[in-house]
Amino acid sequence: MNTPKNDVDAWAEALRHGWTVPFRFSRGKTVLFIFLFVVFALIGLLMIAAGGILTALVGVLAVLLFLGGAIAMVRRLFRRTAALEISTEGIAMSTAKAGTVPWTEIIDVHAVKQNSNVFIEIVVSEQEAERQAAAGHTVAEQELEDGTRQHVLWAPNGLAVSKPALCSWLEQELTARSTV
Repeated sequence: MNTPKNDVDAWAEALRHGWTVPFRFSRGKTVLFIFLFVVFALIGLLMIAAGGILTALVGVLAVLLFLGGAIAMVRRLFRRTAALEISTEGIAMSTAKAGTVPWTEIIDVHAVKQNSNVFIEIVVSEQEAERQAAAGHTVAEQELEDGTRQHVLWAPNGLAVSKPALCSWLEQELTARSTV
């Protein structure tokens, strides 16, 4: 299924039919990152050629770091599997190593803005957090204003979708599934 970028109604309809709704990484953003990583690796090469031990050392580190990032982005560019899949069972993320996060284990979904970047946070139960952590996935723990703690997974960043629209739809799906 080719997922429409901002069509919440199409996503909801697909889910009503029992289909999985896949979201892939943005090819445009990925190409932009590849370009930036290569530019910074070239700057690192210039630093190596400029002379001086410290400058050359920083240049070598820059080349290694940014070429590694470029390689990771090239792999992402040719990836055929979805980074995020929403199904009637739950939310599957390429970053969630323990598999699909069941709707019953999701407590809340909300957007968090840091600087100009929006992240989708998925608050999960203690049991799901332990399952994901046991599989090697990093699970964040946040302390709320009242002193309680919650476990959070983040949806992959760089998806080819409107984050506010996706977040709003996930909130609606979670609400609908928790009232059933």
